[in-house]
Amino acid sequence: MNMTHRRQQRAMMLQLLYARELRNKKEKDSYFFSRELEYLYKVFVPIPLNEEESREILHHLFEIEMKEEDLDTIINDLSDGWSLERISTVDKNILRISLYELLFGEEVPSERIIINEAVELAKKFGGKKSYRFVNGILGEAHRRYNDEKEAEKVSFDVPYEKMEIDRKVAAVVYSVDDSGNVRIGMVHDIFGYWTLSKGSVDEHLGEEQSLVKKVKEETDWDIEVIEKLGESEYIAYPPERGSVRKQVSYYLTKAPYHVPHLGGDTKGLDDVAWFSLDDILDLNLYDDVSKMLVKAIMRISEREGLLPYEGEEDREV
Repeated sequence: MNMTHRRQQRAMMLQLLYARELRNKKEKDSYFFSRELEYLYKVFVPIPLNEEESREILHHLFEIEMKEEDLDTIINDLSDGWSLERISTVDKNILRISLYELLFGEEVPSERIIINEAVELAKKFGGKKSYRFVNGILGEAHRRYNDEKEAEKVSFDVPYEKMEIDRKVAAVVYSVDDSGNVRIGMVHDIFGYWTLSKGSVDEHLGEEQSLVKKVKEETDWDIEVIEKLGESEYIAYPPERGSVRKQVSYYLTKAPYHVPHLGGDTKGLDDVAWFSLDDILDLNLYDDVSKMLVKAIMRISEREGLLPYEGEEDREV
């Protein structure tokens, strides 16, 4: 099936799932999808699908309906604190369709295609920020799914204390322009997250100089390292190496304000930008990045003489 028909299939599935939920059709009704599909053909469909493609749509819809409880559990787990009731009907059904394709589909297209198509659906049918939310959830699903697949390939018998250690450094970059506006510089990865410029430690250079070099390569920012913010550790499972301890040191850094550009060493990144301190609150962030940003913003406020946020101790990034 060509891409146009596949995209149209997804759009029709979304409309049918939305109609079922809107009309409270979750009770068993074997003909609901068939009747509504026929109606869509008559009224909305610009490109006719053949009988086989229609059967495929109905098959997917029935499968999604059967697996809805499992899919919703996954969505709830991935959305990190957002209950299903808080997720819009459109976004929720886009995620059901995409996660079904990603995790249960018989003929799975590339994971990037699934995510990209979901983002396009969200832009067309969802709210202003739907595409960001959908992109973030599916990016996290993609990351966890691949982590689990890789973990299955490696041995878990290596004792923790004998695991190989990879040392990483990450930069919270901030800037102050001529008007006194403070901004945080971040990079965007292919999984839908805004994150920190990060790289491996060159033992000959040490942590701080390795960080300066990596940030310059990724973003063209010339950073000044100010202070260390903290550390974290997690275990990764690269199949060629087995279990590896990833140790990350986070630094607060400062750079002159100018329009940023991705550099040549940008594997896994697709964007770079400055954000105001208020804008940070709306970004899709990894947990470790979120925690370091909270600490960094407090230190930046102290250094630059900014007024503290109201109730700052109660707010999370």
